[in-house]
Amino acid sequence: MVAYGLEILLDGLSQVAVVLAIAWAAGVLAETALVMAVAMAYRRVSGGVHCTAYSRCLVLSAAVFPLLGRAVQACGGLPQLAAWRWAGMAAATAIALAWAPAGSPVRPLPEGDRRRGLRARSLLALSAAVFALLLAPAPAGTWWADALVVGMLWQSFTLTPLGFRFIGQVDRWLGFLFVPGKEG
Repeated sequence: MVAYGLEILLDGLSQVAVVLAIAWAAGVLAETALVMAVAMAYRRVSGGVHCTAYSRCLVLSAAVFPLLGRAVQACGGLPQLAAWRWAGMAAATAIALAWAPAGSPVRPLPEGDRRRGLRARSLLALSAAVFALLLAPAPAGTWWADALVVGMLWQSFTLTPLGFRFIGQVDRWLGFLFVPGKEG
């Protein structure tokens, strides 16, 4: 049991290290790190779709997070994005109300009080993100506000039926890497 927990911890840390190394090489380290941190923190309470193997999750994360970091960098905290940020948070809230927390066959969620607690924490995490956006300097905001919204939106996407289909399809495409069995 301890060995399994240690293996999961080391897998997670190595995945973060790989993603951050790719982001550093691409020149989007800060943006990627914040997008990934926000998505990971929100995922902890909201659940979402999982790949069927660690290697597939690693490849998907190594592709998605630096691309999202690049998108944040391209936005550059543009003032005209303020409305987009609020629309993004509204979309994330609507998704949370409809689907959070979301379990998957790889990682089913508990029923009853624990499930209700995760739902409440998902909505609390969204409230914290909205509060953080309120702190963004007006009118321009900052790149971190864009990263916060992008991280919330990516994780929200993984809660939706479309997100489950998309990640499932990518998981099947990556099936040539390793056999299923380890949570991703």
